[in-house]
Amino acid sequence: MRVVDFPGTRAYWLENPGPTAAGSAWASHPVLAAVDTGSPTYTDITGDGVPESVAGYGGYLGWATPDPSDPTLPWVFRRASAEGQYRASSTGSVSAAARCSRSMWTATGTARS
Repeated sequence: MRVVDFPGTRAYWLENPGPTAAGSAWASHPVLAAVDTGSPTYTDITGDGVPESVAGYGGYLGWATPDPSDPTLPWVFRRASAEGQYRASSTGSVSAAARCSRSMWTATGTARS
Protein backbone atom coordinates (compact mmCIF):
# COMPACT_ATOMS: atom_id res chain seq x y z
CA MET A 1 0.00 0.00 0.00
CA ARG A 2 1.42 3.43 -1.00
CA VAL A 3 0.82 6.39 1.33
CA VAL A 4 1.18 10.14 0.74
CA ASP A 5 -0.47 12.27 3.42
CA PHE A 6 -0.15 15.88 2.22
CA PRO A 7 2.19 17.92 -0.02
CA GLY A 8 5.47 18.45 1.81
CA THR A 9 5.25 15.14 3.66
CA ARG A 10 7.02 11.88 2.96
CA ALA A 11 5.71 9.17 0.67
CA TYR A 12 6.09 5.57 1.80
CA TRP A 13 4.75 2.11 1.23
CA LEU A 14 3.53 -0.43 3.74
CA GLU A 15 4.58 -4.05 3.44
CA ASN A 16 1.90 -6.63 4.20
CA PRO A 17 3.46 -9.19 6.57
CA GLY A 18 1.41 -11.97 4.98
CA PRO A 19 -1.18 -14.43 6.28
CA THR A 20 1.22 -16.24 8.63
CA ALA A 21 1.82 -12.97 10.53
CA ALA A 22 -1.83 -11.96 10.92
CA GLY A 23 -2.16 -9.10 13.39
CA SER A 24 1.46 -8.02 12.94
CA ALA A 25 2.33 -4.42 12.08
CA TRP A 26 3.01 -3.61 8.44
CA ALA A 27 6.60 -2.45 7.89
CA SER A 28 6.96 1.11 6.51
CA HIS A 29 9.46 1.74 3.67
CA PRO A 30 10.42 5.14 2.16
CA VAL A 31 9.47 6.21 -1.36
CA LEU A 32 10.35 9.95 -1.38
CA ALA A 33 11.40 12.18 1.54
CA ALA A 34 8.85 14.93 0.74
CA VAL A 35 6.37 15.00 -2.14
CA ASP A 36 5.83 18.50 -3.57
CA THR A 37 2.49 17.81 -5.30
CA GLY A 38 -0.89 16.74 -4.02
CA SER A 39 -2.36 13.48 -5.28
CA PRO A 40 0.66 11.82 -6.92
CA THR A 41 -0.26 9.29 -9.58
CA TYR A 42 0.78 5.65 -9.54
CA THR A 43 0.81 4.54 -13.17
CA ASP A 44 3.04 3.02 -15.83
CA ILE A 45 4.49 6.24 -17.27
CA THR A 46 7.51 4.50 -18.90
CA GLY A 47 5.59 1.78 -20.76
CA ASP A 48 7.51 -1.10 -19.19
CA GLY A 49 4.44 -2.66 -17.57
CA VAL A 50 5.48 -1.62 -14.04
CA PRO A 51 3.77 1.37 -12.38
CA GLU A 52 5.84 4.35 -11.21
CA SER A 53 5.02 7.09 -8.72
CA VAL A 54 4.52 10.34 -10.70
CA ALA A 55 4.95 13.39 -8.49
CA GLY A 56 6.81 16.59 -7.78
CA TYR A 57 9.97 16.15 -5.71
CA GLY A 58 12.74 18.59 -4.84
CA GLY A 59 11.28 21.26 -7.14
CA TYR A 60 10.99 18.97 -10.19
CA LEU A 61 8.18 16.99 -11.78
CA GLY A 62 9.11 13.38 -12.53
CA TRP A 63 8.64 9.80 -11.50
CA ALA A 64 10.11 7.45 -8.93
CA THR A 65 10.81 3.73 -9.13
CA PRO A 66 11.91 1.24 -6.49
CA ASP A 67 15.66 0.78 -6.12
CA PRO A 68 16.32 -2.40 -8.17
CA SER A 69 18.93 -3.60 -5.67
CA ASP A 70 16.60 -3.31 -2.66
CA PRO A 71 12.93 -2.20 -2.88
CA THR A 72 12.95 -1.25 0.82
CA LEU A 73 15.40 1.62 0.11
CA PRO A 74 14.18 5.10 -0.96
CA TRP A 75 13.00 5.07 -4.56
CA VAL A 76 15.03 6.48 -7.45
CA PHE A 77 13.59 9.79 -8.77
CA ARG A 78 13.91 10.77 -12.45
CA ARG A 79 13.32 14.41 -13.42
CA ALA A 80 10.98 15.28 -16.29
CA SER A 81 10.84 19.08 -15.90
CA ALA A 82 13.12 22.03 -15.31
CA GLU A 83 13.35 23.13 -11.69
CA GLY A 84 10.17 24.89 -10.56
CA GLN A 85 8.53 24.57 -13.99
CA TYR A 86 5.31 22.91 -12.84
CA ARG A 87 2.42 23.50 -10.49
CA ALA A 88 0.61 20.20 -10.73
CA SER A 89 0.89 16.90 -12.52
CA SER A 90 -1.48 14.89 -14.63
CA THR A 91 -1.06 11.65 -16.51
CA GLY A 92 -3.21 10.09 -19.15
CA SER A 93 -3.76 7.73 -22.01
CA VAL A 94 -5.60 9.33 -24.93
CA SER A 95 -5.64 8.21 -28.55
CA ALA A 96 -8.26 8.21 -31.29
CA ALA A 97 -6.78 4.93 -32.52
CA ALA A 98 -7.09 3.39 -29.03
CA ARG A 99 -3.30 3.39 -28.69
CA CYS A 100 -1.82 3.98 -25.29
CA SER A 101 0.19 7.15 -24.80
CA ARG A 102 1.68 8.31 -21.53
CA SER A 103 2.46 11.95 -20.85
CA MET A 104 3.22 14.30 -17.99
CA TRP A 105 2.25 17.95 -18.40
CA THR A 106 4.31 20.80 -17.03
CA ALA A 107 2.95 24.21 -16.00
CA THR A 108 4.07 25.59 -19.36
CA GLY A 109 1.82 23.09 -21.13
CA THR A 110 4.57 20.98 -22.61
CA ALA A 111 4.20 17.22 -22.63
CA ARG A 112 6.88 14.76 -21.69
CA SER A 113 6.38 11.18 -22.89
